[in-house]
Amino acid sequence: MKTPRFTIKTVHSRVARYLKRCEKRVLVEFEEALEHICSGPFPSDDPVHITHLKGPFHCSYRYMLTKGKHGLRILYDVDVKAREITVYEFEPRGDVYKA
Repeated sequence: MKTPRFTIKTVHSRVARYLKRCEKRVLVEFEEALEHICSGPFPSDDPVHITHLKGPFHCSYRYMLTKGKHGLRILYDVDVKAREITVYEFEPRGDVYKA
């Protein structure tokens, strides 16, 4: 029996503001990435795109949306019991890890 999918509980207001400034292509990629995250939010589900974060981050995981110097990152946390995901950040690689 397959376990149920995860759902997006919250998308932080910073993410919503950033998405308003993005191109349509980036919005489509973001939505596709969220679908991918909902189907398997852990590094064991997709070790190429998902990494467990270490250090002072309030979120647990990073999804690498695009590669390269200015690749976009989605930072999120997973509530396993409730099967919910909270998205905290979505920005280019160089900006997403700044406090």
